[in-house]
Amino acid sequence: MDTHHRMLLESLANTISDYRQTDICSITPIHVERWLKQFDLADQPIILAELDSIMKRFYFSQVRIRECIRTFLKNTLIGNQDPIKLLSHVCFLNIQKVGSSQGALLNIVDEVLLQEYGFTLAMTGTEKLETYVYMDDGIYTGSTLRYDLTNGINTIGWLSYCPSPGCTLWVYTIAGHTQGISYARRYIRDAAKEKQIEVKRVTHITDQ
Repeated sequence: MDTHHRMLLESLANTISDYRQTDICSITPIHVERWLKQFDLADQPIILAELDSIMKRFYFSQVRIRECIRTFLKNTLIGNQDPIKLLSHVCFLNIQKVGSSQGALLNIVDEVLLQEYGFTLAMTGTEKLETYVYMDDGIYTGSTLRYDLTNGINTIGWLSYCPSPGCTLWVYTIAGHTQGISYARRYIRDAAKEKQIEVKRVTHITDQ
């Protein structure tokens, strides 16, 4: 095994080392090499190099996700305002009908708020609510976001019963597909307009 090949194996394993950390053993260069051997020998170098490059750009480790959320909370949501005063008027929505990603992100929010401000998630939203935050790991087809927030044939979206007309709704995701974003935006824009709700969106990575 040449030095470059070994370095790529170590680089890829290091990038994705925390993948399903609570379910499987940490990924090592040996695991990556074993997986790579399913491909033709001549194709392995390019597959390894491309996958290493792709994962460096698109894989979000727990540390990276935590830093993304920290940046959103500190720089975008709170900014120069008094965090304790502001957060008392903020509600972090936990309304996802399918999946557990929203709950997992809210757990990280709780950790970050406690570390940065000594303020837990349970302590937010105690005063008149002016801002709501919807969080998810990504927008792909856009269906989850659409049906969580707007009405479907047999479902009622949050915007239909939002208790604070005229409020601001932040839609925060780690990643997003442009077509999925466009699809969901059409429905959300119209539903929000009826209640004069301003919708703002933050997505760290957007791709075709």
